[in-house]
Amino acid sequence: MSYKMDQDTHLELLDDFDETKHPFYYSLESEEQVKYEAEEAAKRETSEREDEYYERIPDQVIKIEAKHSKLALDDDTDIQFKPDNPVAYFNRGNAKTDLGQHHAAISDFDIAIRLKPDYAMAYYHRGNAKTNLGQHDAAISDFDIAIHFIPDYTLAYFNRGNAKARLGQHHAAISDFDIAIRIKPNYTKAYFNRGNAKMDLGQHAAAISDFDIAIRIKPDYAGAYYNRGIVKARLGQHDAAIADYNIAIQLKPNYAGAYNNRGTAKARLRRHAAAIADFDIAIRLKPDYAGAYYNRGYTMYRLELDDAVDLDYDLKRGAAMYRLERFAAAIADFDTAIRLKPDYTEAYIKRGNVKNLLGRTQEAKEDLRTACSL
Repeated sequence: MSYKMDQDTHLELLDDFDETKHPFYYSLESEEQVKYEAEEAAKRETSEREDEYYERIPDQVIKIEAKHSKLALDDDTDIQFKPDNPVAYFNRGNAKTDLGQHHAAISDFDIAIRLKPDYAMAYYHRGNAKTNLGQHDAAISDFDIAIHFIPDYTLAYFNRGNAKARLGQHHAAISDFDIAIRIKPNYTKAYFNRGNAKMDLGQHAAAISDFDIAIRIKPDYAGAYYNRGIVKARLGQHDAAIADYNIAIQLKPNYAGAYNNRGTAKARLRRHAAAIADFDIAIRLKPDYAGAYYNRGYTMYRLELDDAVDLDYDLKRGAAMYRLERFAAAIADFDTAIRLKPDYTEAYIKRGNVKNLLGRTQEAKEDLRTACSL
């Protein structure tokens, strides 16, 4: 693998998507989970034993929310009183999940399932815990079983789609999001995630259409504006992308990713000063944002290459010194990006390019050798 001094490499567009419990794709929020499970419990009319368990689930889950997970976890009264009660293990598993104790949560869901083999919600929640551990294939198996017992289990289709997307199975993920939407036509997050999967497949127009629907259902959906902006930027529609990032920032003023990506769009339009201002804000909001340092450094570098400085004035010593200062600032940003992300190949390449322009040939070669080794 070899690199050349490339002065035309585009700015990095960081696709960090909407902030969720899981990077990239959504998992269900607790309040919606309680409501959904209460509705599911109310719909089930099976045997007397099943009714007993399902009727208790909403109250117990709400108890976890009201007392907080730690208190609920410490309260093993239900298990001590009736150690063969699957709901008690189910609820304790949820409490452990909320505390990030995913392995322990899985153990409790295992017991709940052993006591009640058709416990669809226990399979679903065990699948979520496995997803949190990155065990996506195992999670899909649990969601499969949950769907077997509850064929219209919207959330199971939704999170199975999330797991498939993380495995790169985007077509299969879209099929699951399709089913979730068919069961629940106003399922905003399913449209959002389906748009993400289509974006990964390069189906840009279809992705925009899904983000449009998500926004129509939920007009204050900052993440949908943000991701729609990413797609538009990929299509070269930078002004339209900026408009979407503007709305995302208006809805979510501390949205570091939106400032970063708005900066990249402005830089591509050669609005360098405005771009750098956006990267400044992104870094202030998120001091460990390696991509924003990289983009700010690269914008300073491109400012010279794009002849943003008046060439007549550039002959003067003051302007020459200014160029040196700007290059030094660019190198400093690449330094920070590399410190935060040691395997940041593009940052090594760009830092090497700048050093080469400054006549620091040996250092430039060293950066490019490092890039080649990554």
